[in-house]
Amino acid sequence: MLLEIDTANKNVLVIGGCDLAANITHSLATNSIVTVVAQKSDLSKQLAVLAGDGLFAWFNRSFTKKDLLGKQYVFDFSSNPVIHKECEKKGIYYFNPENAERVRLPATSSIGNVNVTVSTNGAARLLEKSLTTYLGSLVPSFFHQAVENIQRLSEALHDAEDELTEKVDTFLRHISETWYLNAIAKLTDDQIDHLVELFHKLRDEDLDSIYEISSSILNVDAKKPLVRKPSESGSLLTANDSDSDNGLTLAGSPKKSSSDGKKNLLTIKKSDSSSTLLSKANEVVPEPKIVGVTKTLNGSEAVSNILYQLSDIAFIYPVFSEGYAGKELADWSASKEKNVYGFTPKVVNMTTRKGAGQTVQGALQAGSNANAIVSSAAIDHLLPALYGIIRDQSSAVFHVSTYSISKSLELYQSNKDIYKTLHTGFSLISSSTIQEAQDMALVSHIASESGKLPILHFFDGVKLASQADTLSVLTRDDIKQLLPLIQATDKSPFDTIEHVMTVVSQKLNRTYKPLEYYGSTSAELVLVALGNVKAVLEEAVVLLTKSGLKVGFLNIRVFRPWSPKQFQAALPKTVKTILVIDQLEDGKPSPVSFDVESSFYGQSWGGQVPSIVTKQFKRGIENIHSSSVHDFISNYFKHQSFDQEIEFKPSTIVSTHRSNIEAILWDRKLDGTIKSSQKIFEHLKNVPRTFIQSYVQHASTAIEAFDVTHIKFNQKEIKETQIITSADLVFVNELSIIQPYNFVGAVRQNGAVFVNTSLTQQEFIDSLSADVKHELIKRQVHIYLLDATLVSKNYTIFYGSSDDYLNEILTALFYKLSFNDTASVHLQAQISLIEATEQSRNVIESKREAILYALTHLEHVKPLQHISTFGDDSLDAKLPIFVRGTVPSKSNFSPAQLEHATDVSSRLVGKHLALLPVIFPSAYKLQQKLRPDVDNAYTVTVTENVRLTPDSYDRNVFHMELDITGTGLKYEIGDALGVYPQNNSKAVADFLDWYSVDPSQIVYIDRPDGEGNSQSEVRTVEQLFIQQLDAFGKPGKKFYQFLAVKATADEDKESIAQILKTNEVFDKFVEDYTPTFVDLLKKFPSARPTVDELIKVIPSMKPRHYSIASSQRVHENSVHLLVVLVGWKSVDGVERFGQATQFLVDRKVGDTFTVSIKPSVMKLPESLTAPVVMSGLGTGMAPFRAFIQERWYWKTQGHEVGPMVLYFGSRNRANEYLYGEELEAYNLEGTLPYLRLAFSRDQKQKIYIQHKIQEDAELLHKLLVEEGGSFYLCGPTWPVPDVTDALLESFNASMTGDESKEYLEKLKNHERFVLEVY
Repeated sequence: MLLEIDTANKNVLVIGGCDLAANITHSLATNSIVTVVAQKSDLSKQLAVLAGDGLFAWFNRSFTKKDLLGKQYVFDFSSNPVIHKECEKKGIYYFNPENAERVRLPATSSIGNVNVTVSTNGAARLLEKSLTTYLGSLVPSFFHQAVENIQRLSEALHDAEDELTEKVDTFLRHISETWYLNAIAKLTDDQIDHLVELFHKLRDEDLDSIYEISSSILNVDAKKPLVRKPSESGSLLTANDSDSDNGLTLAGSPKKSSSDGKKNLLTIKKSDSSSTLLSKANEVVPEPKIVGVTKTLNGSEAVSNILYQLSDIAFIYPVFSEGYAGKELADWSASKEKNVYGFTPKVVNMTTRKGAGQTVQGALQAGSNANAIVSSAAIDHLLPALYGIIRDQSSAVFHVSTYSISKSLELYQSNKDIYKTLHTGFSLISSSTIQEAQDMALVSHIASESGKLPILHFFDGVKLASQADTLSVLTRDDIKQLLPLIQATDKSPFDTIEHVMTVVSQKLNRTYKPLEYYGSTSAELVLVALGNVKAVLEEAVVLLTKSGLKVGFLNIRVFRPWSPKQFQAALPKTVKTILVIDQLEDGKPSPVSFDVESSFYGQSWGGQVPSIVTKQFKRGIENIHSSSVHDFISNYFKHQSFDQEIEFKPSTIVSTHRSNIEAILWDRKLDGTIKSSQKIFEHLKNVPRTFIQSYVQHASTAIEAFDVTHIKFNQKEIKETQIITSADLVFVNELSIIQPYNFVGAVRQNGAVFVNTSLTQQEFIDSLSADVKHELIKRQVHIYLLDATLVSKNYTIFYGSSDDYLNEILTALFYKLSFNDTASVHLQAQISLIEATEQSRNVIESKREAILYALTHLEHVKPLQHISTFGDDSLDAKLPIFVRGTVPSKSNFSPAQLEHATDVSSRLVGKHLALLPVIFPSAYKLQQKLRPDVDNAYTVTVTENVRLTPDSYDRNVFHMELDITGTGLKYEIGDALGVYPQNNSKAVADFLDWYSVDPSQIVYIDRPDGEGNSQSEVRTVEQLFIQQLDAFGKPGKKFYQFLAVKATADEDKESIAQILKTNEVFDKFVEDYTPTFVDLLKKFPSARPTVDELIKVIPSMKPRHYSIASSQRVHENSVHLLVVLVGWKSVDGVERFGQATQFLVDRKVGDTFTVSIKPSVMKLPESLTAPVVMSGLGTGMAPFRAFIQERWYWKTQGHEVGPMVLYFGSRNRANEYLYGEELEAYNLEGTLPYLRLAFSRDQKQKIYIQHKIQEDAELLHKLLVEEGGSFYLCGPTWPVPDVTDALLESFNASMTGDESKEYLEKLKNHERFVLEVY
């Protein structure tokens, strides 16, 4: 008898290519997952043949640490000591047959009395002890009992007649292959006797009859199968007539087929006795699914957990300083938490900038198991590295939190950055919920390692990343159980991902597919979308099909690779219209639509191709809602046409989740009351059998920053992801922050609103807008009022902090209003927590009394029946219901201060105090600077300011020269000069006079220096408004909101509210009128902040950067600028000019102002002989004048310089041939041998620089391709596509179209194709 340990599904690594490696690989490869790493030159002939047969995965390279990922044991035929150390670190069993002393395996008993015999070409003695020890460690504790029971059963059966020997052997083989080890080990003496009796009763039956019964009664899952599912590759117990000395052989050796030529299985005819016996024999618990632990996590934490567990190095690429995906990784690493491999992975927080991702690529090349979590805004910087990872054939996972940011810093859901990666070669997998985000992260890592695939897993970064859900969280041990799923495969990327997704679904008892269909099987309309809106669309389709509509939804979970065949297979054949829902940007075509359309080309559909329509959700998180989809689709079936966008309408709320308790909490950052919301959330997390979902919207750009927290809780799983639109309770902790919103619009019928306010009932009602009053009546909302702030202060006269008490009071009020009859349970839990955490008995008692007082003095305003008048408010002035979340900020102060980079305060002082620094300059360390708030600034003097275009011409382009003697200013070729403009002194005087402010009033401005020490600036109000404050610049939205708070006249309040009504209205107003801070103060005169407040809310003037038009080697003490005066007229006829260009054009010789230097990407090649091709449009000529001067300088010093080409474009030669004579002189002299001029309006047919580039295709091919030159373009963005096409045409002389594009990418990556456009 031959005993085998089955290695099916075990992951083995063989390092080296010798004959011994070939023998072991051959033995293992038939039923193990084997990977061989060896240079082709090192392969023995035997192993080379095996590699050609495709029995295992072979990598033609040296060992890297990443090869150990997922491996369970390693055969090492190399002499690399690193491998042994890494195996010890990761807990992988290690064999080095060539050096037995290096083998370090756990000391375990051998497998009974079984010997180990292996054919190893003479190395058997080195291997024998190690293999015996190792194989002994693999078997479970009840192995010996199972062997003993099988031996007893064999002896009893072989007592039968000799003619039954073959049948007995087949029966034993069947048990060994289909029974599980724990079932065999549990057999009692009676059961073995009964089994023998059963066999003899069935002795005359054919084997097929026996198979029939046993297949039904032996089909029981077990926790510890000794062998894999029955196959011809071997069994637990096998009769062996070979000459192997009954030794233990490595599993996977070729086996002889059973003598009857049938499958190596035994089935038994069904009978009562067999059923009784075998049901007892199989008394094992079915293999449990991996369920994880129930916890509440946000999307970032759920994804980061998987990333942390399955990485050696985890990289983070944030864009914001707060609230970015992956932030928790650093905390886990700092606390030395171990991952599934038993060590603490390294976590690296990277800077998101040009060249980002190269560190990841380098780590992968070094063999590390490196992965990353990134913000989608970093994708542009990561693209070169993504292409590089594909080129290196590395496997890695990038988890991407997707979003876009508007000009007003609003975050909104968008896949535009993901679409930039479509052609990188990365596989793309999407998630819709936090549970899915965790599970798809796991699928991504397993698939990536199994198929050596680079995968990009993306999820909603607006809501999902920060939303917290109760879900099944996979622990370290859970994930460790799934490591055997990492199996080398030669399947296609799509098939690999699909296989892993299927297996993981089975293990987790969830269902995931690359393409998932929901809805009617005879649908005529099918919605198609990427997975990040799946939950919303799925709910809508369920409701629509219940109403009888033939509609379905196809969720794209795997977007790359795209499978047209799978897509068609997932669609019902009845579909007539496919509606692709995609979040588009600026009218750009949808990549999803393109893939859907292409799926019907070249594929047999078998019917009429459905029409394909693309639509999107209207921007705003509230619109991504099942009710908006339900309304949109219902209208389509009603009118047979689609609306323009999918938009949420409160009047059409449809939901299947009314059992949720839902609340919205408004907290002003300044108050710190967000802690009460967090306290509530933490409490609900710990309530047994309670599922919770929480999402916080940050309104960081409001004049008073605030947070809006959405909390849902239920005794059932909460699957929907949309924000709350019909709350049971709206909880307002500061009245002022809700005034710009119709906060009642998100309250359900007969819902409740609590407001922390000092106002009486009537004062509160009077303070509300017409919208809110209307909704209060319509929805019959219950209002609750209490001045909780005052209560907290009254109870902290002697003990404690009023802020702390306020949070406790608000928490208690929330429990009372949310839970009604069961509120006492939650209140008691709150009191118990106070008692457990507070040291002072007096504080405990006073907190208890404060809470009791608040609960008993809560004022209830019953639903309003009518309001006699709405005053002058108009119901047409609709206030927004929902907050648009913005970039997160940890700051708890008013965002009006966010304009300032440092902590700045100001104060008006008496004039005598300002004299002290002048009288005692040494003591006060007095310095005189125009802009003391600017570091690394220089004061320059105007020496020349000349207009280059004729006075009669409508464009004023002028040349400036600035003296920098003694300033220490140094600049490089391509640098830009940052100009700090000043406001017109007369305009400032007029404003201060109108504002009734003394211009000579002294202002002290305190700001910290670079080392944190306080510095004071002393200025007059007039100086401050002239030199620093951007009073005549364009204000942001929060300044309007600030004025709305400050305004006292109803007319001003109403006007500002109209402007702020929607983002579209606001943007249109700003575009039409381009008002300044001063304009708005004059337009709304009742909004009159103090001067001190204006200093805080009006930001400092930022520098405007202009490319330097000179070389410092030629002009040692001078810097030159080329500038055009920017001017326009607003819709009301006011002539306006760019602030900085107007300032510069007015400068006279001898005037001084402040500048700084900003490095640029416009750098000359390091080699003086490298060709330089320049394209300048208008004032885009500036850096190229510096380029030419620099090359001319080196030429005059006797150096050889490479050829230069200048393509210069402007309207006409007579008016805009900038530096024309100078350029022609360089052309004649030879520094600029190629001067190409494109004056678009000098002839009937317009000629632009791209046309000149097309004419020079042969020249450009020579300079850029053959001689390794660089191409530069400076000017407006509009010609970039045409210029790029013209360049590609020049490359086509020696390349295909695709090769030309690849070459252009190469130029970009090597900074030889440089654009500076605006």
